[in-house]
Amino acid sequence: MSEVITILTSGSGNQIAKAFVGLEFVQQRFSIGRSFTVYEEQVSDLESLSRLLQKLENEPTKTII
Repeated sequence: MSEVITILTSGSGNQIAKAFVGLEFVQQRFSIGRSFTVYEEQVSDLESLSRLLQKLENEPTKTII
């Protein structure tokens, strides 16, 4: 059985979510996006979902919806 996962990508190249760094949780620059692109990925099991999430974990301009 296969499922479709929808991925949203920021059209401006900005991060999609706020991020905080450091011991004092300093907020990084963030601006609300206005344009996005969408694409879909097929996943068939937990292992393929895990691979997809690992691929996206260092992509601050992308998120799963």
